[in-house]
Amino acid sequence: KHTIGNVSAYVAMATAIGGFPFEQVVTSFVKTLEKRRIPETLLARNREALEATRAEIRTGVFDFAEKGDHVAAIGTYRQALEIAQRVGNGEHHLGADVLLNLAKELHNSENDAEAEPLLREALRIQRQVLSPEHPDVVACLKSLAEIRKDNGDYVEADSLYREALAMQRNLHPEGHVEIAGGLNELATMLHDRGDFAYAEPLYREALTLQRKLLRTEDPELANTLANLGATLNGLGKTAEAETLLREAVERFRATHGENHWHTGVAQSHLGDCLRRQG
Repeated sequence: KHTIGNVSAYVAMATAIGGFPFEQVVTSFVKTLEKRRIPETLLARNREALEATRAEIRTGVFDFAEKGDHVAAIGTYRQALEIAQRVGNGEHHLGADVLLNLAKELHNSENDAEAEPLLREALRIQRQVLSPEHPDVVACLKSLAEIRKDNGDYVEADSLYREALAMQRNLHPEGHVEIAGGLNELATMLHDRGDFAYAEPLYREALTLQRKLLRTEDPELANTLANLGATLNGLGKTAEAETLLREAVERFRATHGENHWHTGVAQSHLGDCLRRQG
């Protein structure tokens, strides 16, 4: 346990680290919000929230969470949520942030029963205080979609993924790697439930974007090659599938090595493809 001391509410809520001058952290936090295109009215509200929690943070005791330590992180975010709820009942961007982060940690700990209502509350707040297509709204939609997918509710998951993807297209009409990510997430869900014909065009669009926007050695490109190859194999398009899967295997070997599980999975798909061809 460590006393946080003179730090901002955001640092306590989001990262649970301390020791920085309060004004320095507030300035840094506000600049981060500006980069995330937070409206000026909300910047003012977040400044007020930071100031209002100054005394709370001075006397607060928080756990330090190491990367991957979900138990400690959950404890930290629970403490942070208590602070956020004492400032405007948590009805501000900081409150939504901490709800989202706590929900993600709970999901990583396989506690979706608690994570899901927190995500829905975060989404409700974000829709109220942020622009309709703000990137944070997109992130919350995708997190909620992942939970619904993992719990077998493909209908709502599909709707949430598509809403997030539509927002990403509007945010980046010229094309962006985040659109490719959204396409991959939706396509993977469709592939996993056997809807190969619906997954194929999504993977193809993602691959086109990634070949244009990513470095040739980027592992995300290899992932999409492997995913599209496996989908085409499932559709019986084995000749094209083989070409894509061979490329995926070579890329994974170059970036991850021969013994990495990504390489192994791609090789397994390739082996199945070759078997189907006789």
